[in-house]
Amino acid sequence: MKHTITLVKKEYLNKEVIKLSFNKHGLEWKSGQFGMFLLPISSDEIIRRAYSFSSCLKNKYLEIIVKRVRNGVGTGYLFDNFEENDTVETMLPFGHMTLQNNTQENIFVGVGIGITPLLGMIRELAFQGFPNKTTLYYGARHKADLIEQNELRKYEKEYNNFHYIVSLSRDEKTSNTLSGRILQHITEQDFSKHNMYICGSPEASQDIKDLLLSRKAVDTSIFKEAF
Repeated sequence: MKHTITLVKKEYLNKEVIKLSFNKHGLEWKSGQFGMFLLPISSDEIIRRAYSFSSCLKNKYLEIIVKRVRNGVGTGYLFDNFEENDTVETMLPFGHMTLQNNTQENIFVGVGIGITPLLGMIRELAFQGFPNKTTLYYGARHKADLIEQNELRKYEKEYNNFHYIVSLSRDEKTSNTLSGRILQHITEQDFSKHNMYICGSPEASQDIKDLLLSRKAVDTSIFKEAF
């Protein structure tokens, strides 16, 4: 079913990433899911693009976070032609990477803009007070590429059950970030009793899944989306 939603706020998180906040209009989705957006790039052409929700249902807005793709028609439209109070049609929800309702420890691994759907799930867990131990591994190229850092650091300070590990592949180590691929900083050896959520490029996501499987992870407890 198609729904028409209105853009309430457009915010640049950095020069290549925007956050778009829409009114919810009573829509429902599960954290980690995505919607199909119908973008009118011209008067006679509409294209479909899938964008993950970075918000959970308890947040005020339905949010997506979009990274500009070089020569990308869809992202070009959203960056250059889509403004506050504009409307867009969307179909939702889609996707099976959603929070599991059990008492197992949660492992999240996000690479680059792949952090987007994980944010929605982490925000939902924050509303619950992080009832289970939760670790977020976040990999990016540069410090400037990291998004929603204030919020994630706030969770890290406020909740003993939330652990946050960041690694930058092209920047030096700092007081609160590591250097290198995030993969090399996943040091735990037994993932047999964990829920695992992965999102990044197809190659990075598969590398992470292979690592977890090599450390006793159960395949049916690994939930993966590729960007």
